Amino acid sequence: MRQLRQPRSESQRARDLLLISQYYKEDWAQQDIAKQLGISQATVSKELKDLESVWTQESLANLTEKKNREISKIDLVELEAWDAWAASRSIKLQIQTEAGETARGAISLEKRRRENTPGDPRFLDLILKCISQRCELLNLKTSMSIVAKITRIEIHKSERPRDVPDVVDSVVLESSEGSVAG
Repeated sequence: MRQLRQPRSESQRARDLLLISQYYKEDWAQQDIAKQLGISQATVSKELKDLESVWTQESLANLTEKKNREISKIDLVELEAWDAWAASRSIKLQIQTEAGETARGAISLEKRRRENTPGDPRFLDLILKCISQRCELLNLKTSMSIVAKITRIEIHKSERPRDVPDVVDSVVLESSEGSVAG
């Protein structure tokens, strides 16, 4: 006649779980783990399923935490890019002085012109890259793509950095579904 085994206490089960985890990671067979701990192979199998469930939940929590940290970094970069773009926009006052002579004598004619500068498009490109990276991290696949269009902004050669072209035709964010024409 088979003897009924007494149920394990919570502290015994916790100890067994630690040992099962350790032996499993050392590639022990379930039967060998059972023999070592004095429990059935079925119990080892059930405990391993419980442990794998816990390990999966911990992995998902760690992944979510890592994604949140990366998204926070992207948010900071985007905020700085918006600030830099706003700072790159300005109103320039151009004063042009012309000298001349009249019957009364020499005169000076001043022409004042206010000009809005469009801002540095490189910052907008950085903002779009931040949005794209955030969408990629969050696995956002939408049927509508984010498209930012800057239509023919004239940038005078004297005001632009060397590596910015004379005319920016468009800035387009590529979605995960491919490029979207601007």
